[in-house]
Formats: sequence, C-alpha cells, structure tokens
Amino acid sequence: MSDVVIIGAGVVGMMTARDLALRGADVTVLDRGCVGGESSWAGGGIVSALIPWRADDEINQLILWGHSRYEKLAQSLYDETGVDVQWYQSGMCVLSQEEGEGCSWAKAHSLDAESLSPEDFDAIFPDAKASDFNGFATRLPGVAQIRNPRLIKALCASLSKLDVTLYEHCLVESIEAQKGGKFTVKTLDRLYSADKVVVCAGAWAAQLMPELRQRNIKPMRGEMLLYKAEPGLLAHIIVTDDCYLIPRTDGHILCGSTVSDVGFDRSTTPQALAQLSARAECLLPSLKATPVVGHWAGLRPGSDTGIPVISRSTEHENLFVSCGHFRNGIAMAPASAQLMSDLVESVESPIECLPYALV
Repeated sequence: MSDVVIIGAGVVGMMTARDLALRGADVTVLDRGCVGGESSWAGGGIVSALIPWRADDEINQLILWGHSRYEKLAQSLYDETGVDVQWYQSGMCVLSQEEGEGCSWAKAHSLDAESLSPEDFDAIFPDAKASDFNGFATRLPGVAQIRNPRLIKALCASLSKLDVTLYEHCLVESIEAQKGGKFTVKTLDRLYSADKVVVCAGAWAAQLMPELRQRNIKPMRGEMLLYKAEPGLLAHIIVTDDCYLIPRTDGHILCGSTVSDVGFDRSTTPQALAQLSARAECLLPSLKATPVVGHWAGLRPGSDTGIPVISRSTEHENLFVSCGHFRNGIAMAPASAQLMSDLVESVESPIECLPYALV
C-alpha cells in the first residue's frame, strides 16, 4: 500500500512524485514504457511559451512560476544526483507580426525585453537571415532552456534517492475505487493499492479517466530535427510563426516542430523532414552545410485549449489528474508539480487552481 500511486513517469509525473516524496509521502510511479520516453524526451526544453504574448494567461501563469525557479531546481538536482541538466539562460528572439506587443507583454510581467531593428538583429545573429521576414523582432534575454534527457535522468536519480518506487513497462489497465476512498490500480500482472492516485499519463490519460474526454485530451504528433554545428553558431533561441531553432552549448541545434493530429502514430515522415529542414536552412543558411544527426517524433498531450488539467476528479475525492500540457510540459512542470502536490495534500496552493480544474 502506497500513500500515492502516480501513473506516468514523464517530467510532470516525476516532478510531482519528487515533490510529494520531499513532503514525506510514500510514492509509487508506474509507466507504460520507459521513464521519460514519450513527449518529455522528445521536446525542445524551452522554459517559455514559443510566442508568450499569444499564450493564454493560464498557460503563462504556470510557465512564469516555473521559469523563476528552474535554475534553483537544476542546482538542487545536481547537488542530489551529480547530473547537470544544463539549465542555460540562452535568451530568445521572436520574429512575429506584432509590433511592440512583446515588449508590452514583458513589461507587464516584469521581464526584460527589447525590440530589435534589422541592424540589431544582424549584429546579434550574423549567420541568420531575417531579410525575407516582414515583421518585428523581440529579444527576451531572460528566457532559459534545459536539456530534456538530462532532466529525465536527474529526476529519475532523485526519485531513487528519495526511495520512490518506479516501475517501467507497467501498463495500467484500470483504476478501481475501493471502500473508504482508496484505490486499486490494475496492471497486466499486478495490483497496486493506494490511498490516492494521480494520473500523469500524458496523451494516454483519457484512456484511464473517461471524464477527460470532455476536454478532448488526445495525442498530437510533433517532429523535430537535430543538427550538429560548431558551438557558437547561434547566439539565442530564434522563434518564428512556423519554426524555432534552439542552440545547445555543445553546438547541437534543434529545429521544431510539426503538429499533426494522427492519433497514436509516432512515426517520422519525409514530408516533415523536408519541411523542417527548409525552414531551418532558410532562417540559418549555415545549416545547409551542417549534418542532420537526428529526426524524431513525440506525442504531445493536446487539448482543446492548450491549458492543462491539474485537478481533483469530479467523481472520486482521492483521484487526481495532471495532463494536457501540450507543447509546454517542460516549462509548466515545476508549477504543475507544486499545484498537484498541494491538491493531493489538501493545502492552500500559491498557484491559483480554478483555471485548471475539471468542472
């Protein structure tokens, strides 16, 4: 018998497990595949919405709460596990059609921002090409990024040190309510008993909680490319309406991403490869002579609004869900873990919970 069983070992699930374990709970985590093997591994790791002034306030609330705490979290994970998650304040430059909107949004949220003239852009990004873009450039120097696989490794190691039991390749078939408000979680070959259950199953969450169907939680495939360039080729993350480039400190540059409603099909396509490489190499012509060393797809947990569900079940007092983070799961994870842990423990949260509730 565990205090809490968490279904799903992505970043949101593992951060929630870590938070609850640090509060003294006995936690068991079950995952249908490998730890962090779905959208958590596949994403880019930007700790921001791609064009934040277009994002809903409910999304930005979670992202900004997490952004201000990620550096400390990265250091804590390093101290605990010796794994460097490579939190890196690379900054981000957004090319968009909204003149002045980025700076106005940043000012309203007490963030640094500046509008860039074409000359400023060329000085900061000498290898990039924005001449074909008839819009405006906004630089957000405080935006950071994180290396997803390293974050997964660090969280997994942290859970081990906290005596959290984690089972991989453990497909959950059903969650069954028992007398007294407790639950039995049924897998293919075993039953797990818990006082409380938290569903963090990403794109698969609606299969376990039918009440999520009203929010249209479903998989949305996203494909990405990885280039291996020389370090320093790109100064900051660059985001446009149809492309983003993320420079890593070791020279790798990620290009993303497509959005396809194709169910649970995680295969890659030659069409996406051509589309992404054309966009990347138009924006950064140096990439034409740079090898593509990776092409993969992940299944984001999409929803009608892009606003996650972080809530107590409407049907069972001790059943909870945290899902539907779409393409912002890494950025939202610290806030999601805080809010969910507060809900599980029935304590007041510093994060407003009503926007994420199942009603």
